[in-house]
Amino acid sequence: MLIVICLAPWAVIQLFTRIPSDAAFLYLGMEMLMQGKAMSEYFYDNNPPMSFLIYAPAALIHALGVSKHFAIQIYVMSFTAISVFFTYYYLSKYKALDLASRFIIVTSYLGAVTLLSYAEYGQKDHFIAIALVPFILMQLSITNKHNTPQYMTWLSILLYVPFILVKPHFGILPVALILQRLYISKKIQINADFMGLAIGVISYLSFIYIYMPDYISEILPASLLYYLSNYTVESFTKTTIAVSLLGGALIVISKFKDGGSDAKYLCFTFAWLATLSIIAFWVQGKGFTVHLMPIITLMSIAAGQLLYPYIKKPLISILVILALFYITFSFTKHMPTKSEYEEMSLAKLLKEKAGDKPFFMESYSTNIIWTQSLYSPNQVASRFPSLWMLFGLNKLTKQEQKYTWEKYGGLIAKDIERGKPEMIALMKFDDPDKGFTAFFKNHKDFQKQWKNYKYDSEYTLSKDEYLDSFLRDNDKEIVYDIYIRQ
Repeated sequence: MLIVICLAPWAVIQLFTRIPSDAAFLYLGMEMLMQGKAMSEYFYDNNPPMSFLIYAPAALIHALGVSKHFAIQIYVMSFTAISVFFTYYYLSKYKALDLASRFIIVTSYLGAVTLLSYAEYGQKDHFIAIALVPFILMQLSITNKHNTPQYMTWLSILLYVPFILVKPHFGILPVALILQRLYISKKIQINADFMGLAIGVISYLSFIYIYMPDYISEILPASLLYYLSNYTVESFTKTTIAVSLLGGALIVISKFKDGGSDAKYLCFTFAWLATLSIIAFWVQGKGFTVHLMPIITLMSIAAGQLLYPYIKKPLISILVILALFYITFSFTKHMPTKSEYEEMSLAKLLKEKAGDKPFFMESYSTNIIWTQSLYSPNQVASRFPSLWMLFGLNKLTKQEQKYTWEKYGGLIAKDIERGKPEMIALMKFDDPDKGFTAFFKNHKDFQKQWKNYKYDSEYTLSKDEYLDSFLRDNDKEIVYDIYIRQ
């Protein structure tokens, strides 16, 4: 109860904070999937299907009459509460783990997935961070042969395996724990976690093959072509090294930690798992802060336990841990609220120029556009979350560039023909040979649709207004040319 009271101020703020644009797109994609729409036709994204499927509960809550914003918030908070229950349940199986140590672990976990996750709350990486902790504890329960009912083990598997499959490279953690168990026991064992992961993988692949074959035939090859062409490690090498050193330090310190055997064991385990998960961060090849969320959560648990010698009383442990998280939270940049998004300049522009009709906006990031669509009656007249296939064209061969021009110019034209956006916003370039329309100027299908639009005005997307946008790394504000359908 004390934890709930202490987190109430955060919950009130978070409940009204905007949904991140990636999460908004994935949620809207799940709605389209529930309507029977094909992925390659309506939500053409390099994220695999499970990234959309995990938002099904939010879509079902919305179907009951709850707004999309609050449906997502209710879903995330409910999932967090359930996961905290499972976390504490598995911790209670450690007889040598005193109450203060349990509270430190739970509070550190909860602080990481709430206060530290404020800016990216509801993202798929956030869900992975929430799910990993109880799943890891379930696996450790099997390894340590705790007296855990089979139904609790299988309920945990059923609940959390889908979230691990969102980004299969995080599967390195449960696989490592299974290998550790084999090493300790010196014999081959087929336990519930192994069977659950195997069944989950087979079921997931079967679902994609049967119900979403276009992901395999259409989207996956495109993702490999454009994703790999832009893959680089230089931009986040420093981050990887820094986090690795921090993880290594936690491993070393945890070996000399004061406290009972169970507390020391769990501290060391979360420390080395956090360090191992850096591989999953590195493999993604993007270096986005949001990709660190699972690592930060695991490290927070390990680091929190190092405070045990100073906060051995249960209630004090809760207050001290949450106080530290609140201090960190106080330095976090303000994210726009739901109400602010509904009144921002883009919302007003859409209302003035498009009414309640669809719009299309040139962007090479999901930021802003899909969150704005979530809070307005205007649908985005595009199957693409962003023009990710056009980003880094200079890294493609001439043949690949021609293929991109032909294929995606045609798909964008089909989207415009189908969605009939009332307003199209294109980035303004000083050089007339640059930009979206210049690239497709000789594309027959695109030009057939483009002739229906006439220049109307300019619009400036301000980084002062959209703090969480793609503008944060740019020196200049982005100016758009606005075109209206004739």
